Amino acid sequence: MRTGMSFPPYGDTIGSIVVQHVNGYFVDVISGAIYPACVNFFEGKIVRIDRKLTAPDQYILPGLIDSHCHVESSHLSPYRYAEQAILHGTTAVVADPSPASATAGARGLDYMMEAGRYTPLKFHYTVPSDIPGLGWEQVRALLSRDEFVGLGEVTDHEGLLEEQQSVTGKVEVAYQMGKRIDGHAPGLRGYRLDRYIMGGVTSDHECTTPEEAAEKHRKGMTIALRESSASRDMRALIPFALDNPHLYATDHLRARDLVGGHIDHLLHMAVEGGIDPVQAVRAATVWPARHYGLEAGVLEVGAPADITVVSDLRSFKVLETWIDGDLVARNGELLYLGSMPMPVDPLFPTTRLSGIDVRASGRPPASR
Repeated sequence: MRTGMSFPPYGDTIGSIVVQHVNGYFVDVISGAIYPACVNFFEGKIVRIDRKLTAPDQYILPGLIDSHCHVESSHLSPYRYAEQAILHGTTAVVADPSPASATAGARGLDYMMEAGRYTPLKFHYTVPSDIPGLGWEQVRALLSRDEFVGLGEVTDHEGLLEEQQSVTGKVEVAYQMGKRIDGHAPGLRGYRLDRYIMGGVTSDHECTTPEEAAEKHRKGMTIALRESSASRDMRALIPFALDNPHLYATDHLRARDLVGGHIDHLLHMAVEGGIDPVQAVRAATVWPARHYGLEAGVLEVGAPADITVVSDLRSFKVLETWIDGDLVARNGELLYLGSMPMPVDPLFPTTRLSGIDVRASGRPPASR
């Protein structure tokens, strides 16, 4: 969502146009280099990246991406969820709206998608795979839309292993359309895992041990390290992540935990656990973008100006968030003037942000 805003401190006037820019230490997620630079962008696209001799003491990253989340678990509307995610440097999420679909069917799915359009945060979706009444025909119709980047987590792994048509039909449609197929197979190993992967599943975010993650990765799955409100698996999987490509996922995150941190928090945990900072940043940017085919994840000429500026590569305190060249958050303050939020569907329980005690969340506060 373009807001049409410009900020003079960040712009250079060239003739009749204003080319905006951000200065800092540029983190090149392709080469791994880090160097002083000025990133220039115009009309939401990057037009030039200039190396400099010096730069402000801040780091320029591609916008952060959550590879798997359920917005509904926060009990916030998509609009309010997006506000908190943006404050923490997140510019895009891959959301699985299966809770909304399970609650209200097509009405719930439509609500989640429509409400997401009222915010700059880029919502991408996976089609729920386990909702009664949502057959392969409906899955095919939804996957033909640009918003949907894959089939949602296949929780019925027994149905896939037993080749039940109610499951295999949806997986086959996604495979034929070249879409990713998310997995959900906690503890699945050996021959049964082989069959699950051969059924078409391409990722998993349910690993709890390095050994499980390593086997799934070795057999072709993309592994997302999960740190949610209920399942805190990040630290246990650090030994796997030290040497292997991976993604980050918040899965089911309550509002009080979201207020305390989002993907920025997972980056902090990763580096604190010994993961190389560039490797950690790749897991939050280029790797999820490539996995799901998103136009994001890398800062290069012609790419969207989705940028997260952080204070350092250990705490990852977010200083600025840019989406499509608009400065949407700075120093903990939202700056965009988007449309009024869509009314919350009365079918869904909601949480008010006022009064949430971040100290009770188990996460460090946003100002860490």
